Amino acid sequence: MTRFEHSDVLHVSVDELIVDAWSIEQVFSEWSALYAKPELTLPALTLSFRDYVLALTGFESAPRYQQDLQYWLTKLRAIKPGPELPKASDWNGLHQCQRLSHCLASEHYAQLKQVAADWAVSPTALVLTLFIRVLQQYSRQPEFTLVLTYFNRLALHEQVNELIAPMISTALFVAEAGSDSLQQHAQQVHAELLADFDHLTVSGVRVLRELKRQKLCSNDFSLPIVFTSLLGQPINRTPEHFLQQQTYAVTQNAANVFRLPGL
Repeated sequence: MTRFEHSDVLHVSVDELIVDAWSIEQVFSEWSALYAKPELTLPALTLSFRDYVLALTGFESAPRYQQDLQYWLTKLRAIKPGPELPKASDWNGLHQCQRLSHCLASEHYAQLKQVAADWAVSPTALVLTLFIRVLQQYSRQPEFTLVLTYFNRLALHEQVNELIAPMISTALFVAEAGSDSLQQHAQQVHAELLADFDHLTVSGVRVLRELKRQKLCSNDFSLPIVFTSLLGQPINRTPEHFLQQQTYAVTQNAANVFRLPGL
């Protein structure tokens, strides 16, 4: 914590290998409730992450799971690899990372949401479309597969949303050469997302394992590009929430900083 004369800054570091964004919000929500009322007793959990994982394993024999698995195997029988992006001419073989970031002004994001609404697509679908079109400008092949992430919290128990755990799963999204019209392309992506999201009881990892078992893709098959979106994800913070004033966040090392109006 950094102390100032009229306020304080609380620094929070979370390893997102052991929790997901939903879990972080749950921690903050419970933390805020206990901060406001130290005498508060939170309801006891009757479900553990282990219980949930075992329930998911048992669910694999359910007709719904088998139907979803068949949907993916049929759709991805001729699966494309990830984008073939160019490498730097002076690349020495060493792995190097450079963080690129951009903050969209609130008025610009409002315009983006309005365009998405006018086109009857979600903001995530519109941003994903833009992401795909940028990658297609540089990829050797216009068609490729991306990895999408999503919250994997099936309604198998009434307290599943209260678990603090790494409950992120993956879906495989096939990016195709879309229409020259950005609007039509975004609508195609939106429709594809809706169709895929009806079959998310099966993870992308599980699908890839089955494709490799059936020798429909090689063992060195690579999908290096991941797309994650939290646009539209509700954040349960009231004006009284003591973590309401978030001033900085970065997800690579999950460091979050909140400015507090005096503790």
